[in-house]
Amino acid sequence: MNGEPLAEETARGKRPLGVWILTIYLALFAGIAPLLLLTFLLAADTPTTEASIPAGPALVVPAFTGLGVLVSSIAAWRGRNWGRYALVAFSALHYGLVAANNLGMLWNDTLPDVPSLQPVRLWGRVIRGPIYIAIVAWYFLASKGAKEFYRHGGQSA
Repeated sequence: MNGEPLAEETARGKRPLGVWILTIYLALFAGIAPLLLLTFLLAADTPTTEASIPAGPALVVPAFTGLGVLVSSIAAWRGRNWGRYALVAFSALHYGLVAANNLGMLWNDTLPDVPSLQPVRLWGRVIRGPIYIAIVAWYFLASKGAKEFYRHGGQSA
């Protein structure tokens, strides 16, 4: 009655720190960064190798995945329930493809002499992929704070 918000309204309106961290991280590193990399590869005048310019599925899948992560990150950050499920799916697809791509490079054994493509780094990316998938899935699907936030429509304070 005195104009102050009820304790229940304040509690359900607060965006959890995990939502802030994961949505921004995924938007930047699984959404914007891959799209920028793809744009730079397409805009390159003189590719270093013929394989550096993507075509067909190698162009469409990363673009679709990056755009999906970006859109679903924004939706999840805004508290849309469908956004969190889409974010889990798109980030799992992104990091699963990253892991599979790096594993494929290791198995082909035709790595150029580029520091970022050394086997130790590739194995690190193969191992990190499932870890990122597990963290994102656990947080958005099983954590109490995220469930509560999305149950109330993600009304931010």
